[in-house]
Amino acid sequence: MNLLSERIKLARSLCHFSMDELVRRMGERAVSKMAISKFERGLMKPTPTTLQAIADACHVPLTFFSQPMPLLSQLEYRFDLSISPEQLQHIDSIVAPLLQNYFGIQTILGSDLTFVHPLPNNPLCNYADAEHAAIELRRKWEIGLQPIHSVYELLCCYGVHVIEADLGANQVFGLSTFVRASASSKGDIPIIIINACACATTERKRFTALHELCHLLFPLRPGDEVGHGGELARLRAPPPPRARAPPPQSPR
Repeated sequence: MNLLSERIKLARSLCHFSMDELVRRMGERAVSKMAISKFERGLMKPTPTTLQAIADACHVPLTFFSQPMPLLSQLEYRFDLSISPEQLQHIDSIVAPLLQNYFGIQTILGSDLTFVHPLPNNPLCNYADAEHAAIELRRKWEIGLQPIHSVYELLCCYGVHVIEADLGANQVFGLSTFVRASASSKGDIPIIIINACACATTERKRFTALHELCHLLFPLRPGDEVGHGGELARLRAPPPPRARAPPPQSPR
């Protein structure tokens, strides 16, 4: 598959059209269902007239088909240690198309995908650093010291995109990553995905969203966050060799 074929398939999936429905909506400029299938598999390229018909049927601008697919940075998970590598791979397979669809809609809507890091080059080494960073972030984002009414709304106002999705694994609370949405995007876009099936309460969702925000804004060294920061590395890395016990010493 190439960029054009991926974009044609994405435009159709965003509208929840079957191939037959897409052909019907193309009207007089319609091609066969087999042709649509070949377009989406990259086996054949549509003519400019056909591509315009697909764009009109899916209600997307013609430029939608030339926008590159979003580029994902490494996914950072927050989970307990009972999850398996196979479950992580399954979640990866859910997240990639989820973000492609999300940014496909953002492109159609013409959303201004910009993010300005409020506290760049500010690593956290201890609890005092974290406390200072929290105060500085409240000052930069003009939050004040009162409780935050809506965490999701606050994050969206400052360019952090929050998505709720069922990731099919109760062990995963949420994950975060940076995405380069398109060539015209000004920098990488921070994304937080809240696992709806694991975060059942509002309190859990708020906590997970703010927890992921910390990982997006502040670099942490491996092992700084006990029970969270090193879990992915520990899960995927081979177990360390067991140290041999020293031989028993005879009593003097």
